[in-house]
Amino acid sequence: MTASAMRAAVKTRLQAGFTSYPIAFANEPFGEPMDAVGNPLPWVFFDPDTVDISRYGVGPVYKEHGLFQVHVFYPVYRGEDGADAIRASITTLFAGATFAGFRSEVVGDYANTGADPKSNYAASTLTIEVTNW
Repeated sequence: MTASAMRAAVKTRLQAGFTSYPIAFANEPFGEPMDAVGNPLPWVFFDPDTVDISRYGVGPVYKEHGLFQVHVFYPVYRGEDGADAIRASITTLFAGATFAGFRSEVVGDYANTGADPKSNYAASTLTIEVTNW
């Protein structure tokens, strides 16, 4: 398995299993979602830049390990419940899951990692560990 295969498997699972809000991917066109009157809507960002894939072992027996992050962007001044629900949905998708020859676990849930004063959003982050062993 390659880093790109692991990344693609996680991306595919996220796209297929999380359809409640738009998902942004690196180097792909994306516009921040707005409602009919221009208010910001929630969205998530799959962060492949945090991919850390390591390979342990020798010969035909080895383990590949990767860490990925999914950032949840939730409009400011709307409380925490909505962002919590989005993170819970993604956690359900990846906690103890097996897919495409991988096993995943959510190893970090960082609620409200802060809002940029120039932004309409507060951010929170999930860290997902993926292995093939």
